[in-house]
Amino acid sequence: MAKRKPQVQGLKRNLPKREPYKRVLIFCGANKTEPNYFSDLVNTYKLSTVTIKKSDYEPMTIITEVEKLVKQEIKNGNPFDSVFCVFDKDEQPKYNDALNKLRQLSQKNKVWKNADIVSVPCFEYWYLLHFDPTTKPFQKSPKTNSLSKQVIDELKQYIPDYEKSNRNMFQQLVEKLPFAIKNAEKSLAEAKKNQTDNPTTKVHLLVEYLQQLKK
Repeated sequence: MAKRKPQVQGLKRNLPKREPYKRVLIFCGANKTEPNYFSDLVNTYKLSTVTIKKSDYEPMTIITEVEKLVKQEIKNGNPFDSVFCVFDKDEQPKYNDALNKLRQLSQKNKVWKNADIVSVPCFEYWYLLHFDPTTKPFQKSPKTNSLSKQVIDELKQYIPDYEKSNRNMFQQLVEKLPFAIKNAEKSLAEAKKNQTDNPTTKVHLLVEYLQQLKK
């Protein structure tokens, strides 16, 4: 009679370990539009490790504040994996200096990679791309010197009751998101070809990054 093989007790299945969620900091250079949008996105995808800060600082001050937060969290032993600075060109002072500063930081530390989530002329251009693949430059006119107002006026053709304080904009536009991403990519390519930045946005890069976190 063949001997039965002894049973080995205490064996555990080698289940694949899920990598911990990345800590992300999004610092918005406005108190309403951008933080409302990304808060809605983060809540929709349940991204508990994403921190959103907001302020109406100009771009260089935003970068200084983010640097402080990055250093503080390293000191606390809980560093960020990625940081993003979300701001518009519009009439911002030292806008180009801010972009150069972010490039320098990205060369020193990968946490700053693709940190420049900028929109030209303004964040609402990202919203507009959900409806219209326009790449025409926004120019000052006799009617208004505000390029942002021109973008918003065009956006109101699709969202008549739009206000900067509107909430749930991500949810409202999510079904059109693939169209907007495609249009944003096209806009960047067109602007590069024409050696301009008007109009462009990099918001889709951050949106896609956050979508990957939820998987």
